[in-house]
Amino acid sequence: MIWTRFLNWVKQSPDREAIVTPSQRWTYGELSVAAETLAFRLLGEGVRAGDPVAFFLPNGFDFVATFLAAARSGCVSVPLNVNYQTEELTYYLRHSGARVVVTDEKRRAHLESVLKGFETPPRLVVLEDGRAIHASPLPRPPASVNPGSPALHQYSTGSTGEPKPVVRTQGQILSEVEHFSHAVKPAPEDRILAVVPLFHAHGFGNALLAALMNGATLVVLESFNPREVLSLLEKEQITIYPGVPFMFKLLTETRLAASPDLSSLRLVFSAGAPLDSEVSRSFHKRFGLYVRQLYGSTETGSITLNLDSDAEATLGSVGRAMAPAEVRIFDESGGRLPAGEEGEVGIRSPAMTNGYEGSPDATAASFRDGFFFPGDLGRMDENGRLYITGRKTFFINVGGNKVDPAEVERVIATHPKVGEVVVIGVKAPYGGELVKAVIVAREKCEPFEILDACKGKLAEYKIPQQVVFRDEIPRSPLGKVLRKYLVEELIA
Repeated sequence: MIWTRFLNWVKQSPDREAIVTPSQRWTYGELSVAAETLAFRLLGEGVRAGDPVAFFLPNGFDFVATFLAAARSGCVSVPLNVNYQTEELTYYLRHSGARVVVTDEKRRAHLESVLKGFETPPRLVVLEDGRAIHASPLPRPPASVNPGSPALHQYSTGSTGEPKPVVRTQGQILSEVEHFSHAVKPAPEDRILAVVPLFHAHGFGNALLAALMNGATLVVLESFNPREVLSLLEKEQITIYPGVPFMFKLLTETRLAASPDLSSLRLVFSAGAPLDSEVSRSFHKRFGLYVRQLYGSTETGSITLNLDSDAEATLGSVGRAMAPAEVRIFDESGGRLPAGEEGEVGIRSPAMTNGYEGSPDATAASFRDGFFFPGDLGRMDENGRLYITGRKTFFINVGGNKVDPAEVERVIATHPKVGEVVVIGVKAPYGGELVKAVIVAREKCEPFEILDACKGKLAEYKIPQQVVFRDEIPRSPLGKVLRKYLVEELIA
């Protein structure tokens, strides 16, 4: 399935560039050989089709080769965040049941230390200079898998709650490839820049799969640096650039001696967190393209993308569903709402997982009547464009009154001394919740100044009972605010 689609491009254009990093270039033919070699290595470690293979690797050639090797062997890829520390790595390796963990020399010692705590640790495979450590000749890996074979094991946490295991099959992954390809039409001539983490659903689906399942070139950076990205966009003639909001904000603010030539770009889009329309406008003013919004999740892959011809008029929208995916808006009783009315977003797609592996309660809470409910609030316009308006699960219960943190944040953000603000709910001493504002200030600011700014603009129960200041707001690698960490930190 996945391997077969990749191999078709290898056969068609073995000399076409597949992977480009700042230091090296690999063709489709070279990438296929590397993936085959690593697949043999995995078999030598006792891995068989269906076994989980974890990889603890940064963006780069090794990450891509490991994923393809796992697909070639019929194994389940378990990509892990390279920023995970000992406790987190231990949890994810144990929970996923990984038989093997693939890493590089830089991270070998860290993993060896982690694996000492296992009674029966996964086998460790270390990649050296982009090559698998050689093993003795082995039988060829399985030639094929079926659409229902598990292919990818990731974890969905959103910004609240415990990690939820998401397993998607070969067929579901390829369904995402198909509907993204139909909408965006990536071709062998395209060059897609991957700066967003490949272990994340956004980078994995909208960069790695978008490129290699369509014969295009994947240009990879291990980390984000605005000047390096702008230079690479011009030098490598990038045509498609998926990113996240903070990246585009920094790109528009980066000072350069000369403006780069980005005329090769045909599509720039953001996902992972809401994009401020002003950031898109600033990017357009400076570089000539609007940043579009894509909406998706770990559970579903990409679902909608704003490809509207009138970008300025629809900047706030995440676009229409990419067929055959469907998006509907539901009321609290499960009834479908008409255009223009706000309700809970429901998603149905052949690319989405069937539920959370081994978590029936979480599955029952989020999967109903064939739809997945990510906890987002939104509305559809009469032309099927989706607008995300908030989070259902973020509402704060103050004495029975529901407080939308986004509303409070909008008011506080207008204060000239406020750089960033996140509003959360914390347990009140006598039950219920309190509204708490966590602020990164532009200059010295006192809590009473924030409270004064809220009076007259918010109902009394919506005004924060507590205001705290800190140097930064914790975020995921894609820039999403990690509210759960703020709550845990403040409780502690």
